[in-house]
Amino acid sequence: MGIKKHKVEHDWLPIGKINVLPQPRKTFAEIETLAEDIRKIGLIHPISVAVFTENDCQVHLDNINDVWHSGLKLVDLQTYKNHYLVLISGERRLRALKSLKEKQVYSSVYREASSLELINIQGSENHQAPIPAHEEADFYDKYYRMKRAAMGGKLAVAKFAKSVGRNPEVIRKAVRFSNLPDNIRKAVFESVISYGIACELARLSEQELDRAKILYWFTYAVARRSLKVKEFHIKISKYLQELKQPDFAHNSLFGAELSVEELQKLERRYYIDRSATAAFYDALRYLDHLMFLFNNDLLGKIDSPFSMTGPTKACKDLLKLMQEKLLPHLQTLLPAGQEVEAEALLDGFVTVMAKVV
Repeated sequence: MGIKKHKVEHDWLPIGKINVLPQPRKTFAEIETLAEDIRKIGLIHPISVAVFTENDCQVHLDNINDVWHSGLKLVDLQTYKNHYLVLISGERRLRALKSLKEKQVYSSVYREASSLELINIQGSENHQAPIPAHEEADFYDKYYRMKRAAMGGKLAVAKFAKSVGRNPEVIRKAVRFSNLPDNIRKAVFESVISYGIACELARLSEQELDRAKILYWFTYAVARRSLKVKEFHIKISKYLQELKQPDFAHNSLFGAELSVEELQKLERRYYIDRSATAAFYDALRYLDHLMFLFNNDLLGKIDSPFSMTGPTKACKDLLKLMQEKLLPHLQTLLPAGQEVEAEALLDGFVTVMAKVV
């Protein structure tokens, strides 16, 4: 499908000398399982490695820095026999081999391919464990923009797709996805919404709708975690059709389901449930553990087996967070008079901590 064939050698290479640069894949799941499979039956598919001269490696580094907005320098890389070994594909396999303490790896070696050709190969060689769609989209968008800029802004999506062996629609979706607001893309990387849902939101961006309407639909999707991509596609399609009507009201599709305020409240609640609440209960469990140690004379006395240094610092940091960030916010929510009570209680803890330290 347009992937140029290159001469490939095979050789054993020292694992410790292979440089791993930013890759399309960001998720590396089940490394232990893969390592156990390799331990039992060996490495079935070799990793791919490029062998660069100093000049060629600098060119490749410049391209990688352009694609990933990184700041890698030649001095950051290791050399092997006056050349640079750079991983092209197979980082999961390489990580598994490292966990097994292996010293060498059987590799497919590229010595003559150009940097751009190697990036093409890098984007297409993921048959062992497909890259999550959003990570792949992030890579293709960055690479497409870089390659198009190198060609004076003249590179059709279809031609680029053929060069990397992908369907043009995959690349179009990648570009649309990468044009979404940062918070929506972040929600995909954090598994708040699926890549498919985000691609539907990207259809709204293509219609040049204002940011508020796109965020409204984003909130709608977050509030309905069980929403299927097909269902959302139908809703978005209907919405885009209705938008063409001069008397269309933005909320008409939702009827009496939920107001904008209710959707936003559900979105905030979801984020809090995922992160802040978990962190809060972790802190409570830590404090409960400290109380157990205190009550059993395992902490706080001269002959106690555990040091007070760690718990003291943790409590100080927690109090500082509450005093400087949490309390000012809570004061805007508490009924009149209660904020003074809360502040006095916190001040009492701070005073005690000062005496302990």
